[in-house]
Amino acid sequence: MNKIRIGLIGLGAVANAHLAAIRQLETVQLVSVCDVREEHAQRVASDFSARPYTDHRDLLHAGGIDLVMVLTPASTHRAIVEAAAASGAHVFCEKPLAITVSDGQAIIAVCATAGVKLFYGSCYRYLPAIRKARELIVAGAIGRIQLMTEQVIGGNGIDSYRQLGPLHYPNGGPGGGGISLMDHGIHLIDIFSWFAGNAPVRAMGNIQIAGNTPETEFL
Repeated sequence: MNKIRIGLIGLGAVANAHLAAIRQLETVQLVSVCDVREEHAQRVASDFSARPYTDHRDLLHAGGIDLVMVLTPASTHRAIVEAAAASGAHVFCEKPLAITVSDGQAIIAVCATAGVKLFYGSCYRYLPAIRKARELIVAGAIGRIQLMTEQVIGGNGIDSYRQLGPLHYPNGGPGGGGISLMDHGIHLIDIFSWFAGNAPVRAMGNIQIAGNTPETEFL
């Protein structure tokens, strides 16, 4: 059986879940990893008998991979995906796909032009409860959907709030903490459209601006 050869770029916290999954899959092989922290890249590479890199361009130039997994901060996605598509490798990109509409459209276009597959990290679609909910909705078991809501309530107060840094979300643009609309909220925006079976036709709301004082978000 030919295994899918993976090059993984970005070894932050989100990579831990991907690495754990890779360990359990007999159909894939992690052949290269990249992180700006050289010691960390070397440690992970050693655990998987993979090649370590500190520059994604070097990983892509070395080749020998079928799929590139982009797990870096959101603001870096476009440049890395464009480089990956140019190398001819298929692309998995973590959420959010991009921090601007134009960057997101460019990512989709460059992969289409290069003839490589692009998969966006919509992992909530694979959660058993979410899949069951969609099954019931599609079957009409609960009638026609009129309203869907999701609330996130934390009990640690404003003093515990921490924004993700400007490497994730540059100041002045959309941002927030790890549970914000731009970050965790992307999952809910995705599955609500999936449940409805249609893309949104109109949206209104308020989103946290990176670098600003925290405020209520809604969409």
